[in-house]
Amino acid sequence: MPIFMRIVDILREVKARAIRRNISETGIVIISARRSGSTLLADVIAANRGIWIADEPFAVFSQHQAFELKRQLLPPREHSQYFQLSNDELVRFEEYANGLLDARYPALGTSRRVKFPLIADRVCLKILNAPWMLDWFLAKPRCSTIFLIRHPGAQASSVLRQGWAFAVEAYFRNEEALRLYFNDEQIEFGRDVLRRGNPWEVAILDWIVINTPGIRCKNPLLRFVCYEELATNPADFAENVLYKDLGLCELERMKSMFDLPSNSSMMSTQHTRRAIEEGDKATLVSSWMNKVDGKDLDKAQAILDRFEISLYKMHDALPSLST
Repeated sequence: MPIFMRIVDILREVKARAIRRNISETGIVIISARRSGSTLLADVIAANRGIWIADEPFAVFSQHQAFELKRQLLPPREHSQYFQLSNDELVRFEEYANGLLDARYPALGTSRRVKFPLIADRVCLKILNAPWMLDWFLAKPRCSTIFLIRHPGAQASSVLRQGWAFAVEAYFRNEEALRLYFNDEQIEFGRDVLRRGNPWEVAILDWIVINTPGIRCKNPLLRFVCYEELATNPADFAENVLYKDLGLCELERMKSMFDLPSNSSMMSTQHTRRAIEEGDKATLVSSWMNKVDGKDLDKAQAILDRFEISLYKMHDALPSLST
């Protein structure tokens, strides 16, 4: 690890240890795919006093926060994807996740605005590497769980632009896991996409696999949220979901946070960053469509159809929430 990053980690841990973590409120768990608005939502929630936030606590990669600690506490998994765990792996997962909900690991989080005197009393977890563990979190009475999803075209375009790898390969090496959500024909079709598809098609398949647990979930405790809802109706979302439903008190501060670029906006294009700063809601949800060829949209729609995904249509930037 570079010296600078190590110094940053040490300073972060010193600050985190100075905060008294006295967790008395129900935790908030955000489960999402990458580049789906989770950083924006976490930033808004963290604007409330007393929130202890852990950012990607299941990402066991050397460039992520507290890598060595996570490597000690979590079982190794391909692409850091936690699904279909063995009994021993599940024990370690549960102990670690319960520790997160207790804010037991100072190096894994912090509170941006503490309560007096230096107290954090509520946890927020931003989870990108364990979407298939959704049912585990929903079964915890100490969690309020949000599944955040974004248009597959927008999400795939952003991930491709970053040049990131796809976790879908790990899932397709575990047929038993795939059968929880997909039939034989869909599994074989997915294997063919991995063998023959271009990066765009693989990115769409990756989106489907990561997001299917949330799309299929019928648990009434789940708060299923589309990024487009955050982008186009932030005030309503802040009031009805964050303030009234989750009990976060600083409504006006949360509303104002939606007008600011999130901590991950540096990964967005200059055009998108300008739209964020100017409050151009239409651009926020549709700018990706100008960068994708019509034939690629058709290919992606064919993949969505094979997996019976009707929430989004590739030629429409907004979700079909009536389906």
